[in-house]
Amino acid sequence: MNIIRENKGDLNVSLTIKIEEADYSPKVEKTLKDYRRKANVPGFRPGMVPASVIKKMYGKSIAAEEVNKLISESIEEYIKTENLKILGQPLPNYDVNQPMDFDNQTSFDFTVDMGLAPEFTVDLTGFETPHTLIIAEEEQIDAMVKNICSRHGEILDVETAEPGDRLFGKFDQLDESGNVLEGGLSSSRSFDSSEIVDEDTKALFLKVAKGARIRFSPLKAVGEESKVAPFLAMKAEDVAGVNSDFQFEVESISRNIPHEINEELYKKAFPKEEINSEADFRNIIGKAISLEMQGQADRYFYQTAVNNIIEHNKLPLPDDFLHRYAEVAIKDTDQSIKTDEDYNRFADGIRWELIENKLLTDYEIKVEQPEVRSYATHYLITNYFQFLQGIENPEENEYIQGSVDKMLKDSEQVHRIYDILIEQKLMNMFKEKLVLKENQLTFNAFIESLKPKSENE
Repeated sequence: MNIIRENKGDLNVSLTIKIEEADYSPKVEKTLKDYRRKANVPGFRPGMVPASVIKKMYGKSIAAEEVNKLISESIEEYIKTENLKILGQPLPNYDVNQPMDFDNQTSFDFTVDMGLAPEFTVDLTGFETPHTLIIAEEEQIDAMVKNICSRHGEILDVETAEPGDRLFGKFDQLDESGNVLEGGLSSSRSFDSSEIVDEDTKALFLKVAKGARIRFSPLKAVGEESKVAPFLAMKAEDVAGVNSDFQFEVESISRNIPHEINEELYKKAFPKEEINSEADFRNIIGKAISLEMQGQADRYFYQTAVNNIIEHNKLPLPDDFLHRYAEVAIKDTDQSIKTDEDYNRFADGIRWELIENKLLTDYEIKVEQPEVRSYATHYLITNYFQFLQGIENPEENEYIQGSVDKMLKDSEQVHRIYDILIEQKLMNMFKEKLVLKENQLTFNAFIESLKPKSENE
């Protein structure tokens, strides 16, 4: 067997595998002997079928299988031995290859084309990347201060409702006469009048006292049919098509007395922070709001950085090969190549994959298993176990870690977490290594800045 390599430019390679009968015949003969030993052919005892009969029955198919296997193994071994960094997979050259005729041929030539990845270094200098720091608006800080004061305030049981009080009681479906419908819908919950959009209905719930019974239309109260079930704390299918009035009987009224803004509140809200004044308090709240909203700005920064790096390091690619490869690899998908723009997007995706792997190697960026586990732990607490937020040593909590174990058995979840952590580490490296064009905007101003400008602006 012989392999002939033909370089077609810097990044396109053709391999022609020349196979002689001696390369595959020993394995063919061995397989035929195994077939003969196991063959069950009518008219012959097991293991006594003549070799010529077995060869006539199976010889060509076995030879074809061995030749194809030899071609695949030879290409794979050549790539490994020569340390070729190929893009995609080798493609048969149908312009050169002829159908294999095992009736009349004993030697065969087979040619494949390959695209090679370029040798390159990544330059992170010579261009600026905009990076926006989100700052909180005073109105947002005011709202958060109000929320914190409310959360840490005192709850009083009162006799008569004022705006903002929560009413707890029982909803009962009424008949046309205004009596509680026997076997009708019923539920209990607490709410405040801000959930009611109809002003006339809202007025019914203000100034009410314990024990009061209020007749009202739920649909009129909340304004939309989709909101009726949540308001009544009932299943959507139970209230579908129900247009009758309901009665609400007030069982208790609770009033939140907001906490005063003082040192006691600072310690309750931010026990790990040193806060000496209301200005410090508002500053920490502003930072917390900014951090919460920074994620979207950082995602935009990351994608902009990636695009800039690709554009600045315009890696050469084996375009002729990749056009062919794209037709095979992503044909009939939503990413199929139909226009030059489609191909450019596909090619830039390959460029980024090459650049990303190079950056991970150059900057020794990797994700360790404990990091994956830590991310999964905090993800589950944030999204599913909010009641456990603030728990000490969540990594030692058996309940949480049992859920983490289950989550990490899903390979797709593990890959997703890995990709998120790699992106975070790359983004941190970008902030350190790239030339940044820093600016500060409120979140609303940042979103507005992303909108395309009209020609007249």
